[in-house]
Amino acid sequence: MNQREAGLTTEYPYFNQLHRLIYIQECNRILIVGLYNTKRSVCIKEITMLSDIAEEIIEKALVTYIAKGTCYLTRAQIFKTDNIVKLSADFSIKESCYLSPGSGHFNAVEALMCFNQMIYVALLGGIDKKMFSFYNHITPDDFNNHRRKVYILEFEKLKFKKQIDNTSFHGKLEIKPIHKVGDKIYVDCCLGFGNDIECKNFIGNIKVFIPVL
Repeated sequence: MNQREAGLTTEYPYFNQLHRLIYIQECNRILIVGLYNTKRSVCIKEITMLSDIAEEIIEKALVTYIAKGTCYLTRAQIFKTDNIVKLSADFSIKESCYLSPGSGHFNAVEALMCFNQMIYVALLGGIDKKMFSFYNHITPDDFNNHRRKVYILEFEKLKFKKQIDNTSFHGKLEIKPIHKVGDKIYVDCCLGFGNDIECKNFIGNIKVFIPVL
């Protein structure tokens, strides 16, 4: 991996004196360490490796959807880099709760339901793996008791770019905490869905409030 692939730019200190990069795997994270011509070494970037979210956590996150037979998320992985928690998920909608059976067309209602499922799985999975500094003191069960306090504040730039076959597709979610407002944390969510892992068939941003606990 070179400097560009590592996401390094001239904004990094002593960029012109950077001699080489080394990558150190430590438990579930990768440290990108820069070696400089000045005989200095600096940890430039830390990346938490992709980690499966346990089925038990997914079931807790989606308990209300499972009860109603509308659980579309089948598998999820999570990691954190640059203070952004990222979720990658697999979905399957065998029978739509909104359209007639066999339509096979992913629609806006299902997109919102899948987003809701991703945000709950990401929050409980991130809490379980201590990825949210503001939730390090609580457990997934603690958060689940307050799940009704999570609500959508604003939709922004939601766009279908290509039809999605809803029988098997993928989703991506990035969660970036912005600031605290009273007893709530304001977060910006970037999402995408698609039949390939790029997830660019449906894209958008949703702003959400989550509770301070």
